Amino acid sequence: MKLTKLLPFIGFIIFFYLIFNLDVEVVFSLLSTIRVEYVILSLAITIPSIFLKGLKWKTVIRSYETDYNLFSASKAWIIGFFMGTITPGRVGDLTRAFYLKRDVGITAGKSLTTVFIDRIVDIFVIFSVGLLSAFIVASTLFGSFNPLFVIITFFAIFVVMVIIMTNKKMMRFLLKPLSKKLIPEKYKKNTKVIFNDFYRGISEMDKRKILTSFTLALILWMVTTFQYYLLSLALGIDISFVFFLTIVPIVTIFDMLPVSFSGIGTRDAALIFFFSFILLPAEPAISLSLLVFTFNYLIPAITGFVFWVSDPIKVY
Repeated sequence: MKLTKLLPFIGFIIFFYLIFNLDVEVVFSLLSTIRVEYVILSLAITIPSIFLKGLKWKTVIRSYETDYNLFSASKAWIIGFFMGTITPGRVGDLTRAFYLKRDVGITAGKSLTTVFIDRIVDIFVIFSVGLLSAFIVASTLFGSFNPLFVIITFFAIFVVMVIIMTNKKMMRFLLKPLSKKLIPEKYKKNTKVIFNDFYRGISEMDKRKILTSFTLALILWMVTTFQYYLLSLALGIDISFVFFLTIVPIVTIFDMLPVSFSGIGTRDAALIFFFSFILLPAEPAISLSLLVFTFNYLIPAITGFVFWVSDPIKVY
């Protein structure tokens, strides 16, 4: 088995290590005395945030002077989210492109382009905000572990990857040896059409629409931060909203690392680290992380599964 296939399980190792080194009874106590009103408020935020993510993707789609019904876009997004949680590298998120192709009728290449750009916007925004947060944390926590170097490193890797992936000639050169080995002869012609259409779609993107999607991504980041705050209040943890504004972007970046499933382990460790600087033990951090997992991953994934079962699609 290749080592890369084992990477996602590192998060589970971290998670179980943390669990075995804290008081599980305290975690259960915190979760059992949770304040329901804040949980309801958090759930009330989860639902419209899904539609906001659908709207952000819909904005990218409109670059091609093509509209997509908001409900359909949100449904396709949530199905893609579910598929992304059960596939390596979240490649299942590309499933929504096939719903777009079926429902609207634009080409497979351009449909994939919209998903690609939508994900790039998300990652770019979170890295940008994360860098700002890291500067604040670095100046405040001088002498301790500095996340700034880690974030800059991953951001640099991300930028290089975007430059490579948006360069048609470079990608053709890199993918040519793989396509010869992995793509059956009968699919090669269609794959070439999709490849060319994908890069044609990038060149035809409306930059103003992309800027709008950046704005929506920033709003979504604020919504996520507010949800962290609400869930901490549900647990009776008295932390200021400003504190979460500072740490959530960094926690989210660690959440995205390809060494865990849905941030399990890495998110917990990051929250424990930051909570320690305001003299809070590991138990409240783990409790909050479990609630974040429930509202940001489990509920959307289950919803996506239900929609997928009711409206499955052939991916080809």
